[in-house]
Amino acid sequence: MNEHVINAKPTPGLSFDTGRTASGSPLIDPRLFDSAEFRKDPYPYYRILRDHYPVYWDKLHNRYLITRYKDVTDAYLDDDAYNTITKGSSNLVNGNTFLELGGREHARRRKIFGNHLTGKHLEARLPAIRRLALSMLTAAMGPTAEKMLNKDVHYGKVFNLGADFADEFPICVIGEVLGFPDDAKKHFYYWYYTIQQGLKGGEEAKRAMAARKELEDYVCTLIVQRREAPTFLYDEDDQIVGNDVISQLVHAKINGVLLSTPEIISMISVLVTGGGDTTRGAILHMWRLLLEHPEQFAAIQDDPELFNSAFHETMRHSSPVGGMSRSTNHEITLHGTTIPKGAWVELVNFSANHDESIFPDPDSFNIFRPELYVGREVQRGFRVNEKYSHVGFGAGSHFCPGAWIAHQETVIASQVILSRFKNPQLLRNSMTLNSEGELEPMYVDRLSEMRELWISYD
Repeated sequence: MNEHVINAKPTPGLSFDTGRTASGSPLIDPRLFDSAEFRKDPYPYYRILRDHYPVYWDKLHNRYLITRYKDVTDAYLDDDAYNTITKGSSNLVNGNTFLELGGREHARRRKIFGNHLTGKHLEARLPAIRRLALSMLTAAMGPTAEKMLNKDVHYGKVFNLGADFADEFPICVIGEVLGFPDDAKKHFYYWYYTIQQGLKGGEEAKRAMAARKELEDYVCTLIVQRREAPTFLYDEDDQIVGNDVISQLVHAKINGVLLSTPEIISMISVLVTGGGDTTRGAILHMWRLLLEHPEQFAAIQDDPELFNSAFHETMRHSSPVGGMSRSTNHEITLHGTTIPKGAWVELVNFSANHDESIFPDPDSFNIFRPELYVGREVQRGFRVNEKYSHVGFGAGSHFCPGAWIAHQETVIASQVILSRFKNPQLLRNSMTLNSEGELEPMYVDRLSEMRELWISYD
């Protein structure tokens, strides 16, 4: 083993040289995964893993990383080998949820829950999402114009797409779709944010459990009320389009038996904790990428339906979620590496989405990418009509149940924003820049930490 370092300060797209084997293959030091350099730009290192260690045993963290697109998608679809999800801080905060079940019990509960977020049930909710996006954007645009009237800013108006819209919009959608009354909405963001922070563990987890108890007590009251008198969702003309999710869940049955209150609370908790950050990240990432690629943005201005393609390419290029954990049900041998039964396995979405054997020139953002599938989100497959889906939501039986509504939220909100913003441009000087005067890349191997996106518009 011949270890040496040749790059004291690598540029983006280049990795540190952490040594090579006698045959010349690059070595990977597992301490790398905890480094700021890796979090800043993990893709060069993932390429090393795909090329040389497609199943990598990270001895430091006692886990196996699977990084090639085909291997990741195969694993997602193999419930026999990879069905169990490891428990972590999410279980500590939320308790047992259907996400941690497998087989028939998982499928039964997921079907009840997922049916309300897809198909005709989702279609019934789109007017409410559009109405909410328009209302929130209209309310936010007025005062925002005064926030940056300093320095040398001479633009007509400015808008922080993060704090002024994307941070709260997905949470408000969840409250609307679930059927939380107006008097609860002022608490809803607190419940969501505190529970989300608690996933980190420590003191935040204690506060999260207290917030979840508050949410649980409130939902218990709603369940009793909705069993007696269900409530409804309305379209832009205040016409009833269907029951809200809580009103539907309280009358849902498994094997002829109504769901219990703890089961309903568990399902609601999943949507509360998982339904905000992905959509917020998708909105911010997509708008930054589009504004950094003016020719593609011009095409969207001519045809706003292209936001659907932009969403898929954003989830491939800069997905807010880096990967998902699994636990092996039996011993598996893959590419010459044996993964023992009960091992912690990471299915690395970031790496799979940048596998150059599937997506040529993967680091480039291109909404017209010919090999990328851009239709309705697919759960069981990943290859549709010779095109390949991103794996930002996973695949198979544990495919993100909120994927379809996250897609619609992002596209609808973006179309509303586009209709209100004329000549939008990134306001770079008002955002955090690195030492070289450039925006920091959106490469973070965990849920998106992007919090601001300042836009000027006429």
